[in-house]
Amino acid sequence: WEGPQAVISTSNAAIGKHFIDNRLYQVSRAVDWEWTRLGQELGLNRSMLDNIRMPTDTQKAFQMLKAWRTKTPHGPLHYLPQLQETLQNIGRPDLAADVQGMYKEYRDA
Repeated sequence: WEGPQAVISTSNAAIGKHFIDNRLYQVSRAVDWEWTRLGQELGLNRSMLDNIRMPTDTQKAFQMLKAWRTKTPHGPLHYLPQLQETLQNIGRPDLAADVQGMYKEYRDA
C-alpha cells in the first residue's frame, strides 16, 4: 500500500481556461482554412494574422483565437457571444450553435 494520493488543487480559473481552450480547438478544427476571414471579422488586423506561423490551418486558427481572446479584456461570458455572432455572420451557423452550447456549459458550470 502506497498511502494516500496527493490531492492536486486546481483553481476554477485554470479549469475554465482548459475547458475553453479545448472547445476553441474544436472550433479551430472546423473553421480550418476560413481562419483568416474569421480573424478579420473578429477585429484582428491583417499583419497580426500574417504573423501566425503554424504548420496547419487548424493550428493557425487556434493561435488566432487565442490571440483574439487575449485582446478581449473580459472573460468567456463576454467573448463567447461575440464569437458566436461572428461565426453566424460568416455563414457558419453550425459552429455558432457549438459556441452557444459552450457558453451555456461554461456559464452553468
